[in-house]
Amino acid sequence: MEISTHQKGVLKVLAFGLLCVGFFLAHIWLRTRVVTLGYSVSSERTRLRGLESELAAAKVERARRMGPDSLDRIVRQKEALGEVFAPPRTDQLHYARPTTQGAR
Repeated sequence: MEISTHQKGVLKVLAFGLLCVGFFLAHIWLRTRVVTLGYSVSSERTRLRGLESELAAAKVERARRMGPDSLDRIVRQKEALGEVFAPPRTDQLHYARPTTQGAR
């Protein structure tokens, strides 16, 4: 069976058209993936900012609870309930020394 020149031309046009449709569908799929991943990244960035904000608040709360006033109040409450605390040994005490400016 011999294919005529006209039929060869039609087949070439048809093949080119299918190739174009394939590229077009690949382009649409790729753009959809890019947009979907962009939304995912944005969502994760928002989540990260929220977690960083929670961490900062937790650090502030920890510092507040570990402050001298808070610790003294806890000790007084426990002493009022009958718990006895021994005074610290001298090797357990740490004193802050003032530093001179410019010294390293």
